[in-house]
Amino acid sequence: MNFDIIMSSLAGYVSFSPDAIPFDCEHAGYDFGHRMVLMTMSPVAAIMLIKAFALAMYVRDRCKGIPIEEAATSVRNGTTNLALLILYLVFPSCATIVFSAFTCTSFELPDTLFEDTGFEPTTSYLTADLTISCESPYYEDYIQPYAIAMVLLYPVGVPFFFWVLLYTNRRQLYPDVVRGKTEEEIHDLPECQDALALRPRSIRFLYYAYEPRCYWFEIFECFRRLLLSSFLPVIGGFLGSTVQIAVAVCVSLVAIKTYTYYMPFDDVTDDYIAEITQWQFFAIIQCALLMQVAPASQEDTIGLVFLAIALVVVPLVFIMFAQDLLQLRSELKKAAQVETATHELFEEEEEQGSETGHFVSMEQPKASEINPDS
Repeated sequence: MNFDIIMSSLAGYVSFSPDAIPFDCEHAGYDFGHRMVLMTMSPVAAIMLIKAFALAMYVRDRCKGIPIEEAATSVRNGTTNLALLILYLVFPSCATIVFSAFTCTSFELPDTLFEDTGFEPTTSYLTADLTISCESPYYEDYIQPYAIAMVLLYPVGVPFFFWVLLYTNRRQLYPDVVRGKTEEEIHDLPECQDALALRPRSIRFLYYAYEPRCYWFEIFECFRRLLLSSFLPVIGGFLGSTVQIAVAVCVSLVAIKTYTYYMPFDDVTDDYIAEITQWQFFAIIQCALLMQVAPASQEDTIGLVFLAIALVVVPLVFIMFAQDLLQLRSELKKAAQVETATHELFEEEEEQGSETGHFVSMEQPKASEINPDS
């Protein structure tokens, strides 16, 4: 049972990899080093193109006479969110290939193979590309230093960049007027909604799915994805698959506890779906552990259980989605009833005013004063 393959496959659902383009079919010399450069530099090039496009849009708006601040804000809001989305999608795949550069596989080769060549027997090869020796100058002078630099850019740099954006705007993301209030109070009180409306839209991608008190939760999500999709192969390469699965179990349990304790999402349905998927992932890890220790005769049975666990979340998500639609329909129906009752009340007041000759106030009654069920 190859646990690395499972982790890479699951990470593919929440990431995008430029490595999907089959350059190795067209270029015979295309190896791991070229693939790593392509995967790590493609997002950088894409973000630079976005910024160039943003500059062009800013110049266009200024030529139309739009004020400087308005033009800059409009362009910044759109392009920054798009750049954050790109980083979010490529973060797991880029981190995975960067960590793969440090995992080598050792082989025991007989010295007699090299006694007539004058070369030292090479016994360590890059696990991700067995054509590259971990003792070669190509690996030591090019791949390894570049991978170290990319560790600072992706596994370390991306979460740190997200943290800086959120921390510098923390007072707007979680204003004082919101602190200590329940979710219902935040949605109902006008002063809370006015304060939340001032949150910076340029980084909306990082916080819009979470409640104000959990504006920072995307940082936790980055590290969870990093540990479960990118760092596990490194652990497996150095400590073995058993330790690898044990670490995955611990990370999964911490994630389950964190999700259930904070309930971070703005929509409670998303909280339930997140908890279900975390338990699903934990069950998948248990199946992987069973396949490590179970006899070969039971692998098919465990494989069926594995498939059932992987698919069980799909109908649950559709059920919760249908429940949301029904709830939305009920709210729209209630709003229509309030509007109808308000209109009938106006007509009644107008009729009474025309009969008595008194002035009828045009001020609309509050929706809370009208009983839609009456």
